[in-house]
Amino acid sequence: MNVYVIDDEQKMLSVLERQFKKTAFSFFGSSSYDEAFSDIVGGEYDAIVCDYDLSTKEKGKNGITLIKALRDEGVTAPVLLLTGKSLEEISPWEALDSGCDDFLKKPYDPKELFARIYAMIRKTSRCEKATGNTLQFLEINVDLAQRRVLIHNKERRLGKILYYLLLKFIQHHDRLLSYELLIEELWGEDALYMKQSSNSLRVHICNLKNILGTEYAQHIQNVYGYGYIFHSQKVKDSIIKK
Repeated sequence: MNVYVIDDEQKMLSVLERQFKKTAFSFFGSSSYDEAFSDIVGGEYDAIVCDYDLSTKEKGKNGITLIKALRDEGVTAPVLLLTGKSLEEISPWEALDSGCDDFLKKPYDPKELFARIYAMIRKTSRCEKATGNTLQFLEINVDLAQRRVLIHNKERRLGKILYYLLLKFIQHHDRLLSYELLIEELWGEDALYMKQSSNSLRVHICNLKNILGTEYAQHIQNVYGYGYIFHSQKVKDSIIKK
């Protein structure tokens, strides 16, 4: 399993590389923001470990902006964010919205680091499988060529908007997808300026839940004021507030 690590401190990167040699993971890494971006976009990695505090010449760049840039390029590998800050000093919602999958505060036990990496990879491989023209999430199967959706081998008819909404959720499960992102993806950039877009999104989410049925409707959670998360496991609360 290939893991890419980004840390602007070369000394820390060397320490991590030595620790990785004691595991089954293959280590790849860089202390450069731009080099890491180029490597990851052009490579194949099972997981990414990224430090929050990345020193760059450009202001406003850090681990969160790097993760967001990678997600914008279509990188789907799970990401663990390392931070020396307390979770009160950073916005968990901002990090989740960027595409981060997990947090780990420094200093940390190497055993916990590797356990979290393994858990991320295992969850991703268990939930989502893509083979040729098919996409699978638990018992939801999507035929990408014929645009057919089967749940427990029973076909469910979805309109264009609901179909692409479901695809977005499956491809980015366990990640916070902002209202703005979903609206733009479904209706285009101009829709962001239309007041009815938010209402339309809520209606389509409700319709998707009805089609998916009670079992999978319980995987969709509204993070009030931010967006939606399609969890790999059922959640008790359909709406949570910051």
